[in-house]
Parts: sequence; C-alpha cells; structure tokens
Amino acid sequence: MASWFNSADAVVPRELIYPDDVSGEDVKTRQAMLFNTSESHAIAAALNYLKLPLRIEVVVTAVYSDTPAANILFPKDQILSINGVEVKEPKNVSESVQSNPIGTEFEFAIDRGGEAVSVSVTSVDNPDKPGTPYIGIGVGMFYAAEFDINFTLQDVGGPSAGTIFAVGIIDKLTPGDLAMGRHIAGTGTMAPDGTVGPIGGIRQKLAGARGAGAELFLIPAMHCKEAEGFIPDGLTVTPITTLTDAVKAVETWTSGGTVSSCPVSEVGS
Repeated sequence: MASWFNSADAVVPRELIYPDDVSGEDVKTRQAMLFNTSESHAIAAALNYLKLPLRIEVVVTAVYSDTPAANILFPKDQILSINGVEVKEPKNVSESVQSNPIGTEFEFAIDRGGEAVSVSVTSVDNPDKPGTPYIGIGVGMFYAAEFDINFTLQDVGGPSAGTIFAVGIIDKLTPGDLAMGRHIAGTGTMAPDGTVGPIGGIRQKLAGARGAGAELFLIPAMHCKEAEGFIPDGLTVTPITTLTDAVKAVETWTSGGTVSSCPVSEVGS
C-alpha cells in the first residue's frame, strides 16, 4: 500500500506488465531481448561516434518458451546459414521458415561464442497465426566491435540503459575519466545512429538515481515535462536528444560549466 503514497513508486494494473495471454517467462524473454538490443545499439552508437570499425551480425535476440527452438537456439547465437543458404539479414530467417510447409526441418549453422555449431529445428503451426510456420525465435541485427565489449549487469531487462551504456563505452575507449570521479546517471534508448529515445518510469528513475548518489542525470528531452515536479534536491537533470549531447553535457558539467536543465517547478523529496 505504501507505493500509492510514494512518488518514487508507480502502481499500475498487473495486466500492463503481465498480460493474461502472455506467460511471465515470455515477458522476461522479451525484456531480455530488448536489453540485448540496447547493448548492441549502444555499441554501434559509441563506435560510430568514435569512428571505429563496426561488425554487423544476424543473431537470435529471443527464444520463447515451449517452442521448437527452446533449448536448441539461444540469444546471441549468430545465424550464419539455414539449410546451407547464407543469412545476410534478419528477414532471411523468417522468409526461410515461412516459405516452407509446417513440419519442415531447418539446419542452422551457428557461431556460438566463437564456436561453430550446427542445430536442427522443426517448424510447427503458430498458435497465434494458425497456418503459419513458426519456430519461436526473435532475430535481429547485432552490432559488434572488433574487440570484446562485455556488459556485466545482471537481472536487468528492457532497453532504457542504451544511452548510459553508449556513454560508458566511449569513456572506456578514450583517455581519462569522462565522469571525473563524479556520480552520473541517465536513461534513454539508444539508436545505432546516436539518437536518444523515450523510456518509461522516468519519475522512479530520477528518485532511484538520486538515492544512489547521482548528481547529474541525463534525460531524454521529451521527458522533461513528465519529470517536472519530481526532480529530487541535489540532482541536475539535463535534457539530451543525441549521444553527442550526452557526452558534451558530461564534459561540460564535470569541468565546472553550466548545462541546460529541465525546469523545476516543484522540487521532489
């Protein structure tokens, strides 16, 4: 009940998070898929910003429970070919599956963490689209560097860490400490071209960031109005629309300069 009276919490109907026709496991799978995509897009945006070479791969982004691909294919498997035909883009996978009859066996050539793997998956009737072949995976483009970039967060889902991931990659790949030892937080989806996108729960993220000691918060500019009246004392909230904006804001703020701020009409506690 306390959440009803705490601006740091949001109370929403259960079905918004766990729809009746979607299992909790599939919700987690989708959140993991979005998180993996945010990592990939952050790598692309950061390397494009730094003008470093980028590798593009077609990978499994999600594997849904109780489907033919479950425990056979795994997220981040790179799909090299299907039945001997090279896979160059995500649509090649859906086209291959859906252009063959239900019950067709597909041989996937996979790169799994540098190891060549061959697996077979047989299509079934899609329960949501009867008459359509289905194997139960999501497929997307994955952007990778010519060197390892590892994300160590655990038990986190969704796409909203993309912007701060990209800033962190730039920090790691450039001399010095971008944050200058200061506590900086932020949110926002990140597109490969460096565009910052919207997220949910901005008021809760602001409260959580300040509670963890953050002094500067990078916020997607479209959320400034939503944040008004919920910005905690001691937290500078600066709007950004691109990765370049984010990096410049951090550099300016840590060097003692003034950054633009979302309006504060009523300070939250």
